[in-house]
Amino acid sequence: MSRRRALAIIAGSSAAMANGLLANPVLAGNNTFVRRDWQGTAFGAPVSIRLHHHSQHQVDVALKAALAEVTRLEALFSLYQSNSAICQLNRVGALAAPGKDFIAILDACEAIHLASGGVFDPTVQPLWSLLNDHFASAPDSNSPPETFETIRSLSGFNKLVRDANGLRFAQAGMAITLNGIAQGYATDRVRDVLAQHGLSSALINLGEYRALGQRGDGRPWRIALNHPGIPWRTIADFELAAGMAVATSAPAGTPFSTNLDWHHLLDPHSGISAKGWASVTVMARDATIADGLSTALAVAAPTRAREIVEQFSGARALLLDAGGAIHRLPPDALP
Repeated sequence: MSRRRALAIIAGSSAAMANGLLANPVLAGNNTFVRRDWQGTAFGAPVSIRLHHHSQHQVDVALKAALAEVTRLEALFSLYQSNSAICQLNRVGALAAPGKDFIAILDACEAIHLASGGVFDPTVQPLWSLLNDHFASAPDSNSPPETFETIRSLSGFNKLVRDANGLRFAQAGMAITLNGIAQGYATDRVRDVLAQHGLSSALINLGEYRALGQRGDGRPWRIALNHPGIPWRTIADFELAAGMAVATSAPAGTPFSTNLDWHHLLDPHSGISAKGWASVTVMARDATIADGLSTALAVAAPTRAREIVEQFSGARALLLDAGGAIHRLPPDALP
């Protein structure tokens, strides 16, 4: 169960999403609108955008601009593109003139890093790569490779230096990953592009969901939250208020070892995969925070969850523990 499949839109009509584009007129009361669905791949995973609007031409123009924005951001943040800005930084240890988007996303990383006591840390990439490679060849192993402590010592957000010359690592061998927040940032930027092109009804899914207004029929978008280990089981479904975003992180999203003791949600202090929650879902006022905060909560000690959530105005969380019990922060969050 990929983290990107833990959340799913509850469709408002029977038309299925197809590869590429699907457009069809929808009549809702006295309101006729064009519903257009797009799906493709970005940041190495399936993504989708659903648009409702009265003008098919305006939808076409807006969607083209939105996809161009996704392409632009992938060229900055994608680890799947060897010539991306982040890959250049990781390869040579420095990046001159990173640009406003890179700075903005690092500012968001810093805010969540500080709020979480340092457990949200993009510099875990060397450790992630080490464990991924190790367990790919020995999936039944329950111990890390001999170089574990050496590679773990490369982590440290304070070792990513930002100054007038751009970005650089303070220690050789360092690297960063923005996979815990970049999809959310891209979701927010696509939402902005669609709004700038006159759209007021869209649901963007670039790994995290964000609503632009309501559906074309005036009803809220609805999202289903699926169990990370039981794909057919829905934990909850809820309305996604206009402008709000939702993101989920779960150990089962990217397992390393067969028994799931080792997975992608790594504590930078110990280097060990988090053991607290089976899944964490966050609703927030933008997808950048929802994405990063869900990652941070998934790694942090469960006892710190309330403290972390309360530092982000309007944020709500639904946490599934290993026994299947649901915990809500605040108690009325995500019914």
